Amino acid sequence: MGRYKDTFKIKSAKQQPKAIGSIPIKDTDLYVTYNSSDRLDLISYRVYSDPKYWWVILSANGYKLEFDIEDGEILRIPYPLSDAINAIRKNTNG
Repeated sequence: MGRYKDTFKIKSAKQQPKAIGSIPIKDTDLYVTYNSSDRLDLISYRVYSDPKYWWVILSANGYKLEFDIEDGEILRIPYPLSDAINAIRKNTNG
């Protein structure tokens, strides 16, 4: 279970991940100008010290795929990560 300790299960296949994009904007959020050579997993590593949270950044900005992001776009990085994860859990379980 080690590296998956912070994951959670969706209760049914009918649940849609639309709520994942519902991460509230906070004063503590960070912003970065996206460059296609600067992958989301690298941004996640720099901000969260863990590359596996790239999907939080993607979801917070309303994207489904990293390829949809254009160079020069300003991306919101939800911070702190624990607040973003709690918001996602609340929206998907509630």
